[in-house]
Amino acid sequence: AKKGKTVTVYCDTPEEKEWEGVMFKHFATLNWNDTFNVLILWRSPHLLAKEIKAKTLVMDLHDVASQMDWTDEKMKKIDKVFFKSEYHRKMLPKLPDSKAVIVSNGISV
Repeated sequence: AKKGKTVTVYCDTPEEKEWEGVMFKHFATLNWNDTFNVLILWRSPHLLAKEIKAKTLVMDLHDVASQMDWTDEKMKKIDKVFFKSEYHRKMLPKLPDSKAVIVSNGISV
């Protein structure tokens, strides 16, 4: 948002509001027919079964990942998967390394 991009976070917010240039809306208002420049899905690989129109599609995983949830079709559809550690990344061995990114929780000092 600080770089002039439109940023919307769909979450379980009780009311729609803007904070520091970021719009927060209830997840039920997301229009799956929209076209997104970048869409980051969070913790929900089942959403990849939907028809999604996005130039860049990312999944941010936090929980135990099961290769059984990640069909070849889903792995082709996704551009990047964010994992929390190298150990976490190993949970999806069939995902090409070019699509895997380690993004740990917390901050680096």
